[in-house]
Amino acid sequence: MASLLKKLFGIAPRVSREAAMETFNKRYASFKDLLQANADLAGVMAGLDATLRGDRHMETSEVRKQARRAIVNCERMASTLSEMSGQCDLSLGNAVHSIASRIEHELDQLARGDVPQYTLPLSEVDASMAYSVGGKNANLGELRNMLSMPVPRGFAITIRAGSFFLLRTPGLFKSLFSLLKCIDPEKPALIADISQQVENLVLAAPIPAEVERALSAEWDAAFGKDADVVVALRSSAIAEDGVQSFAGQYRSILGVTRQDMLPAFKKVVASLFSPRALAYRAEHGYDLDATGMGLCCVEMVRAKAAGVAFSRHPVDLRSNATVINGLWGLGEMVVDGSGTPDQWLVSRATKKITMATIAHKTVRLRLVRAKSGIVDNRLEPVPDALRDVPCLSDDQVRKLAEMVMELERHYQYPQDMEWAVDEDDQIVLLQTRPMGLDNASEEHSAPALRHLRPLISGGDVAARGVGCGPVVHVGESEDMTHFPEGAVMLLAHSSPNAMAAMRRASAIIAETGSLTGHMASICREFGVPTIMNLPGATSILVDGQVVTVDALSGRVFDGEVQELLTLRLVRPQAKASSPALVLLRRIAPYILPLHLVDPPRRNFYPPPLHLAARHHALCARAELHADVPDI
Repeated sequence: MASLLKKLFGIAPRVSREAAMETFNKRYASFKDLLQANADLAGVMAGLDATLRGDRHMETSEVRKQARRAIVNCERMASTLSEMSGQCDLSLGNAVHSIASRIEHELDQLARGDVPQYTLPLSEVDASMAYSVGGKNANLGELRNMLSMPVPRGFAITIRAGSFFLLRTPGLFKSLFSLLKCIDPEKPALIADISQQVENLVLAAPIPAEVERALSAEWDAAFGKDADVVVALRSSAIAEDGVQSFAGQYRSILGVTRQDMLPAFKKVVASLFSPRALAYRAEHGYDLDATGMGLCCVEMVRAKAAGVAFSRHPVDLRSNATVINGLWGLGEMVVDGSGTPDQWLVSRATKKITMATIAHKTVRLRLVRAKSGIVDNRLEPVPDALRDVPCLSDDQVRKLAEMVMELERHYQYPQDMEWAVDEDDQIVLLQTRPMGLDNASEEHSAPALRHLRPLISGGDVAARGVGCGPVVHVGESEDMTHFPEGAVMLLAHSSPNAMAAMRRASAIIAETGSLTGHMASICREFGVPTIMNLPGATSILVDGQVVTVDALSGRVFDGEVQELLTLRLVRPQAKASSPALVLLRRIAPYILPLHLVDPPRRNFYPPPLHLAARHHALCARAELHADVPDI
């Protein structure tokens, strides 16, 4: 009778103390596992969110790894909640599985360009493969294969080859990491010292045999038995040639022969750890121990002339013109700012040349093969008859304008295109990348200041703004590790080497330089007011003299000019669009949003699960980072 009454009134039979403790311990263990999974998931979400905001850098492989960690921790939470509810309902686990499938689909979608090879012919490369072959290779392959534009013969050395060399050479990366972890971004002298030690380690390390065989085989496939072929071996890193350009931070080696290829490979890879590259990565939050270095190996064009074309004006954003700069010989003097180039503005609407400024060109860079067989690029005088002659014909100028505008339409973003004209007067494209636009507000213009006479005026504004401080003249190849904070940097010509101290300068003045060069791009990216092409600046301005640099109208004044200093501009920071961020933006909607965070809200309710699981499902759904209506 007693047992019948207990069943009738729902009274559970008495269990032993041991059985009760065993049940409690199981539930307690599940609860602890739930809390730990929740904490681990919160850490993953915080890291992904910081990367999305630009406060942290992740490579593509790390984004994939963290996304899968999020899935695993969600599955742990669903499993433990199910155990705690006595396996009464499986809806939560099914929902997690559904969301995980969508995330995996996105990860697989962007994985198609991953390649196991150490090298690839350019015929097999396109823009979707930037995270496998680097930005420079990806863009060259896109020009060749998708747009049928003229590019040199060559091949891509993949990210895998560079990483395999750094990570699989016994003891190499361990030694590199132990040095790099000691770097303090606020101590430039320490960066330079560690950089030299790291470079020595890389240059002394043997290249793995499988990488060496792949490089030699691809050279022969690309260039055959042509003993006279010489190439440019250029960096093609993962983050390079994105919105954060890395312009001029890594090494390029010109005039490389088959015999020189392997030592040159190590030198370019070692430039991952040059002082200016480490300073640049530290400034933008990239890992200092990055190993994502691919290389671009392309036949050198025996250039009559070369230079850069911008699809839009890099500083005057209201201008409706393309900008084309060029010099006789190789184009390195344009991109490194050591030469003053010819410049043309071409109307984007009418395709007419609206302005031509022809420079007096005294020297050019040429590729020379010595009797010993060694190939080198040397400075030589420009023949007198060519010194004041345009390096391009009007037809070539218009053709380059058309090409760079076509690239802008294709990429849907203003482009910075390097070009050369060969000995047969044919245009060859050497690379393209997103332009480094000056994103400073153009609301302010400099006052006339007729009561003041500038020390020097008429310069080209490379990055808008106003700066004031004592002049510090920096000589050719001078160590910049002790450049004083707030000083005005004075250069004979622009150089990407200024990167080591650029952030500490209040402004930069260069006697010669190019608006389309690497240093100008970095100045705009970092927001450092910069004026170029001020002849005589190094003799007029004296070390220690306080000046105000008006990089709004291209003038330099003695002392502090308060009317100008009130116009100091604040630049919004451009967000990078690296392959890792592209991937993260696609999966973030499935991972980061927390919808059920406010219980009083009307939409805070679970679907009709079994009553025993109702409370646990509510708790889980407050943490489950997914689109709740799909649960």
